Amino acid sequence: MIALPVVTGRWTHIACVAGATSMRFFVDGVLVAELSATTSLSTDATDPSLIGANSPTGNDNFIGAIDVLQIYNRELDADAICWAAQP
Repeated sequence: MIALPVVTGRWTHIACVAGATSMRFFVDGVLVAELSATTSLSTDATDPSLIGANSPTGNDNFIGAIDVLQIYNRELDADAICWAAQP
C-alpha cells in the first residue's frame, strides 16, 4: 500500500497506470510513485478489481467522492495523464 499526497477539500486528479512490469501513480498529472508489479489487473468477474478499497472484506475503504472514473484498455503515457489532469 502507498499513501498518495492528496490535499483534502479540493478537486484532485489521481491516475494509476498498470504496465507489464510496474504500476505508476500520478497526482494532478505529476508522477508521485512507481512500484514493481508482476501481476496484471483481473478481468475475471469472479476475481474483481477493487476501486476505493484495498481488500474484498471492505476494510480501509476510500472516504470521499469519485466524480469521474475512466478505465482504458491501453497504458497511458505521462503526457496523456498530464493532459487528463487539467481541470
